Amino acid sequence: MENCIFCKIINQQQHGYIISQNESVTAFLDIHPVTEGHVLVVPNEHVEKLHNMNNPETVTALINTLIDTANLLVKSNICTDYSIIQSNGKYAEQDINHLHFHIIPRHQHDEVVFKLDTNTNAALEDNLMKVFNDLIKN
Repeated sequence: MENCIFCKIINQQQHGYIISQNESVTAFLDIHPVTEGHVLVVPNEHVEKLHNMNNPETVTALINTLIDTANLLVKSNICTDYSIIQSNGKYAEQDINHLHFHIIPRHQHDEVVFKLDTNTNAALEDNLMKVFNDLIKN
């Protein structure tokens, strides 16, 4: 995509702090970090959402790069703990329409909060059973 900032970073048409790159995946520092060492891991192919991934080699490369980048953050003493966040679509608060994973180093008292309150209606046994049945019949 010609207007995608991530595609421009991948193709080195836009400056980015690339920490690793291969033929399938690029990892670079987020320029709006939540914490020091916040990294984005993206497929080099422009794919908007996770469910649109259809190349098994790219899927494997994504997982391997997530693991390698987490190891790099730990080995570099940037963190020992981290969160991995990935959103798909406007209602999930995806800010750039290019599939990406955030690896966010975590520290005691870092003030980063990911609070997911339980939807008590969705947690009712009847609703859980309905969703379960909908999922297993597909």
